[in-house]
Amino acid sequence: MCFKNTQTEEPKERRAAEGMRHCGAWWHLEDTDTHQEEPDCALPRGQASISRHDKVEYVLDKPIGVIPDKESLEFATFDVEAHQKHIDNASDAQCVMLSSMSLELQRQHEHMIPYEMLKHLKSLYASQAQTMEYEILRDLFNCKLHDGSKVSEHVLKMIGLIERLASIGTVLPANISTNLILQSLPSSFENFIVNFNMNNTKVGQPELHNKLKTYESSTAKVNSVLMVSSSAKLGHINEKRIAR
Repeated sequence: MCFKNTQTEEPKERRAAEGMRHCGAWWHLEDTDTHQEEPDCALPRGQASISRHDKVEYVLDKPIGVIPDKESLEFATFDVEAHQKHIDNASDAQCVMLSSMSLELQRQHEHMIPYEMLKHLKSLYASQAQTMEYEILRDLFNCKLHDGSKVSEHVLKMIGLIERLASIGTVLPANISTNLILQSLPSSFENFIVNFNMNNTKVGQPELHNKLKTYESSTAKVNSVLMVSSSAKLGHINEKRIAR
């Protein structure tokens, strides 16, 4: 355990530091950093690992309480067993989180419990996340499909940007995402957009992508037929002129 210690009257920072020496099975600090750097704005992978364990996840949101004085009224109703379980679960979570961090982040957080780690990590990455949100939204609003370009590549790019936003905590409502995609299309998709809105169509992004591909393909065939028909008529007119 990383900071397990039954002497609960000691400061939790001291308990954490004491227990860190027994956490070798989970992680260790080396002279050379062998951990991969986390991408910008991404909290260390350990947080995601912890969140998948429902019985331990609470240690990220709840600090470890202090045992009341044995002579106090609060001690009579205090759940010592639950308190010790919280310490044990927090110790396991601490080890997982530290093992996923770079060397520098390990040094910064080695004396923190998971609740404190998460608060500190959020403060570290908050400004980066705000910058990334601005840049992704800028790219998303500037996305425009030009005539002659493939709608599939365009829509997939926009879906990718929307998913990147969600990965940093900015989740766009489904109708906003759909409208952003539709508003990025050129006038050649006007009939599709009118029918889509008149029918109050509710589809996910993958289905919208497929519908737009189908529409693009069908209109391309119609345009091809019209071009052939126009060419045939023009050729017939020219033949008549020559015959005269």
